[in-house]
Amino acid sequence: MNTDKLRLKLISWIVNEDNQDTLNRINDLVDDLEFEQQSEKKVMGLRSNGMEVTKAELLRCVRISEEQAGRGELLSFDELEKHSETW
Repeated sequence: MNTDKLRLKLISWIVNEDNQDTLNRINDLVDDLEFEQQSEKKVMGLRSNGMEVTKAELLRCVRISEEQAGRGELLSFDELEKHSETW
């Protein structure tokens, strides 16, 4: 279903819904989605060059690191120290 058809389907369904509890649940879901979207843009820190790091970017980096760790592609802190001595 394309985006426009889905929007119309949802709008029609909501307009015709009479159950207050159901409408409250939909409202809560929309509130949660809005909060999630806003928090993804939240600045979590700064890079060494002063550029902002958003929550979405930080979480993406964590996911990538976890995947790399699962494949054994990361160094332990001790291995990093040994390797850095050759720099």
